Amino acid sequence: MLSPESAVKIGLEKNFGIQILRNNERIAQLNNTPGRAGLLPNLGVNSLANYASNNTEQKFFNGETRSGIGAGNLTTRMGLEMNWTAFDGFNMFVERDRLALMEKMSRAETTAQMQTFAAGILAAYYRLVELERSTENLRYAVTLDRDILDLVKNKKKIGTANGLEVLQSQTRLNSDSARLVLLENDISRSRMNFNILLNLDPNTPFTLDTRFQNANMPSLEELLLRTRQNHPDLLLTKLQKEQAALRLETVKSSFWPVVTLQAAYNVAFSRSEVGFLLSNRSNGPFVGLTLRYTIFDGQNRKNDQEIALVQMENAALRETDLLTI
Repeated sequence: MLSPESAVKIGLEKNFGIQILRNNERIAQLNNTPGRAGLLPNLGVNSLANYASNNTEQKFFNGETRSGIGAGNLTTRMGLEMNWTAFDGFNMFVERDRLALMEKMSRAETTAQMQTFAAGILAAYYRLVELERSTENLRYAVTLDRDILDLVKNKKKIGTANGLEVLQSQTRLNSDSARLVLLENDISRSRMNFNILLNLDPNTPFTLDTRFQNANMPSLEELLLRTRQNHPDLLLTKLQKEQAALRLETVKSSFWPVVTLQAAYNVAFSRSEVGFLLSNRSNGPFVGLTLRYTIFDGQNRKNDQEIALVQMENAALRETDLLTI
């Protein structure tokens, strides 16, 4: 027995498109972190080791000469570095909101696709139930046609019916029998297509639940209210409207300077067999501040701002279009 609920469950579990959307939803969730938004610094370790062997000859102004054959030169360095964008025109906060919005949009897209696919499964299921019921009724009609034909033939034998009545009964039986064969073929194809829709083997046998329970339908006003509050397409449109507003905030942040903070602690050592110094060792912290500001970029930021405004207008128009009933 395959109930409508179990058919929807099987279809959703086996549909590859739904699985991909769920994976995309997981990716959006993993991307929604403070580090991805740029709120946290980057910390790393770097190290360097070089060794060179050179034939060296040095002449000084006082006439002294110093030379070495295969003189070695060893340089090593290790440091701990940190880079952090201290200020970028508040874009990091906009990016944080954008990542959270992308997670919501991914979840809404999954929900919308699941509802659309579930509606298709239910529609196919009840079309199949309709065919099954029609077939049962037609089988009963064929049985009645056969009984009527036998009755008319018996009546003809005793002289209470003529050949025309027998011919009419036979024609009705042949017509209903032909319709029954076509309907049974339709059921067979529909069953195979329904199995394919559920991503099952086309020849998987199942029995339909043809019992219907009476349900109290809500009023039109209540249906419209539920649609405006919970319809996934409307939710997606509202999220797209928020996304367009965040694009505008991103463009506005580009008009501000960017301040980057660098900090490091380095340890260095070098040793040379020829030269002024035999060895050199140093260690200590380093702190730096970088300010970057774009004065002119070919009017790109201004154009991006106008594009963002048009995208906001389009999002508002899509929402109005969906709300218009």
